[in-house]
Amino acid sequence: MLDPHLDISFINTSVLSDLYQKLVTFNPSGQLVAELSERWDNPDPRTWLFHIRTGVRFHDGRTLSAADVVASLRRAQSHPLSEKGAFMATVETIEAAGEDVVKLRTRSPDPTLLNKLASVPILPADSPETVKEPIGTGPYRYVGFDPGVRLRITAFKDYWGQQPAESDVEVFFVEDADARARMLIENKADLIGELPVGSVDQIEGDADLWVGSYLGSAVFYLAIDRTNPLFRDLRVRQAIDHALNRE
Repeated sequence: MLDPHLDISFINTSVLSDLYQKLVTFNPSGQLVAELSERWDNPDPRTWLFHIRTGVRFHDGRTLSAADVVASLRRAQSHPLSEKGAFMATVETIEAAGEDVVKLRTRSPDPTLLNKLASVPILPADSPETVKEPIGTGPYRYVGFDPGVRLRITAFKDYWGQQPAESDVEVFFVEDADARARMLIENKADLIGELPVGSVDQIEGDADLWVGSYLGSAVFYLAIDRTNPLFRDLRVRQAIDHALNRE
């Protein structure tokens, strides 16, 4: 899935972060920092003002505007298939307050709003109902996609930030963790994610390979697949709710 609002899976979010960006993001230390906004203000408990970064271009050459941000946040909030809607649930209104300022009003004070916005990518205002050829503002732009096999991306020459170290990248989708580890060991991949524990010692013992780790935070939850007709029945969802042993 190449539409960043319609798939909240870890792999989708991780891969598409090279193509799309958000108003704010988390740095490697887990701190919130500005990304497509240069700064933000919180003049009262329910109001947030985001000052859009200047000089940012989409991959098709257009300049990022407040209108794009407004349209993106509204799309994430209201698209019938959006899996980002929960991040926008407390937001009451979204509007442009000038050419480079976006104003959000929440229904009640929401001290975690910035954390949520770090999960809502920004697209062009005229994005289609379903995005099939991504246009973002990230360091890489879309080249091609073989569903379930690989995604091809290349460095975006007009990127507003620092140019990435690699110019052309192929992201392969390999579900089996042991198979991913073998690709790394056999020099068929330069980088893999979610390294299986059983392969750590072997890879750390190879002078040509490196294992990185970091502390992170995550919330694990039971998610309902809304594309399955079974779960569209309220009674089924209620039955699952009653079946949970919450203690």
